Formats: sequence, structure tokens, C-alpha cells
Amino acid sequence: MGALKRTHELTFRSLEARLRENAPAGERTCTSSHLAGLVSGKSRPTPEVIRQICRAFDDVEPESFIEWRLWQIQRLFDPERAGLEAAVAEMHAFEKTRGADASTEAEPAPRWTRRHSRAAA
Repeated sequence: MGALKRTHELTFRSLEARLRENAPAGERTCTSSHLAGLVSGKSRPTPEVIRQICRAFDDVEPESFIEWRLWQIQRLFDPERAGLEAAVAEMHAFEKTRGADASTEAEPAPRWTRRHSRAAA
């Protein structure tokens, strides 16, 4: 999002205004302070925030955000969203592509932290 802000030469307040102008009536949008937190890495955007940004910029697709792509992948493994059978099938397919290394890690990977890269690919 920092690159988007620089490309369009926007301040956080002008970006906040642009989101508000493009939001459906009654929808709450991000404040300038929340946007600053997203750019600095203190917080990460939710899918709804990404949708708001994409509505405000015609040339931006949700898939340009790494957080969106991770969210889409996480949904595949969520038994409450995909159903247990579908989530297990995705897990087995994932394990096959990773080979023996897929389930041998001692503990899960760490949750999102500021150390992780936030750059969109």
C-alpha cells in the first residue's frame, strides 16, 4: 500500500478521503491513523480493507496484495469455511507437493509479525 500511496502522491488523509468517497453509503472506512499503521507494518489489512482500497483505485486488484493471497489460501484449509472433507483434501494435496517435509516440523510457523515482509509480489 505504501507504493500505491507514493505512486498517486497521496497523504494518509487524502487516501482516507478517497476511500470514503468510493465507499457504499453507510460503510465505515479506514481512518488515516489506521492506514498509517498498515503502511508501517503495525497492523495488517483485513480483506474488507483491501476491497475498499481496490474500489478506490481502478487499476488495483485484490490479488496484488500478499495478504489477500494468503487469506485466500488460508480459506482452503479452514474446515468451518470449506468443510472438513474439503479442508482435509487440501491438506493432503499440500502434503503431497511438499513431500516428507510437510508434517515433520516440530511446531507451527509463527503467526504474522512485523519481521515478515509486507511487500506485494
